Amino acid sequence: MIQSRMPATYFTPDRYDDPREAQAKLALADVPEWRIGGIPDSQMPDFDVLSLRVVSPWGKQPGGGTQCATSRPVYLFAMTRL
Repeated sequence: MIQSRMPATYFTPDRYDDPREAQAKLALADVPEWRIGGIPDSQMPDFDVLSLRVVSPWGKQPGGGTQCATSRPVYLFAMTRL
């Protein structure tokens, strides 16, 4: 289970096998080390904080991926080191 210490836990329905592509598309400050998921549709949380939207550019990252956010815990079914 994961839950952000902040008000929301952010997710993307997109699958990224290349951590640098994930960093660019999701406009992240750092290169991610882990891919979490997939999460089965029956276990997907309600995205009550942010419905699915396109990520805006930030810093040197172009954005363009999709993300959503929930205030609830998310139960993990798989984790893979990128």
